[in-house]
Amino acid sequence: MKVEQSHDDIKQLVFDTIAENNPSTNELSVMIVFLGGKPVTGSDLYSNDPMDILVLVTPMRIYPAESYAKGISVGLFEFQRHYAEIKAPFTYMGGLLAQNTIIKNGDYDEVLYTSNGRVLEGTTFSFFAINDNGVVLTPPTDGNILRSVTRLVLLNVMKEKEMKFEERDLPVDEVYSCKEAFIVSSTRDIVPIVSVANHTIGDGLVGESTKKLMEIYQEEIRKFIS
Repeated sequence: MKVEQSHDDIKQLVFDTIAENNPSTNELSVMIVFLGGKPVTGSDLYSNDPMDILVLVTPMRIYPAESYAKGISVGLFEFQRHYAEIKAPFTYMGGLLAQNTIIKNGDYDEVLYTSNGRVLEGTTFSFFAINDNGVVLTPPTDGNILRSVTRLVLLNVMKEKEMKFEERDLPVDEVYSCKEAFIVSSTRDIVPIVSVANHTIGDGLVGESTKKLMEIYQEEIRKFIS
């Protein structure tokens, strides 16, 4: 499939869509969806036509301040996304199932995907844990999780600050015994975790290492928007 618009063209489409909607807030979520054209024949799964572009602009969901101050509880959901390294509508099926079961029931604030006894990522966020030695742990980008830009930004910040971190498999039992844990995404920033599947993380409070990471991450974000 072909994209005829240039990067600048798509950028202008986003600005035009925002202006057309005249939003009442500057905190917006923008989704750009590329849609394939009509199939070559009725039985084909590909098209020779240029892709259409759909731009969706919605007010950003603002996370409660209490979640950052006191932390959140997360549940576990056995699911591994197909083609996890790309963002596409079909990759969110697990999130839809989780949202309509364990989150909808009010048991947890968010959900982590697990597979074969390992914690992978969240429905729309990356996962990090901190062990008793102060090492930050996160699952590797080995094809089983999204290559999140936000995750990469945080890893680069930790590298610049010479903070110890490891990208490796995280067994569920190891996550239960970690000292601290948190999630990160472009729409949430860093949100502390105080409970995983009803297992208290550390002392059940937002840890000092997580607080430090929240501060340096915000410093990095301010560089982008200043």
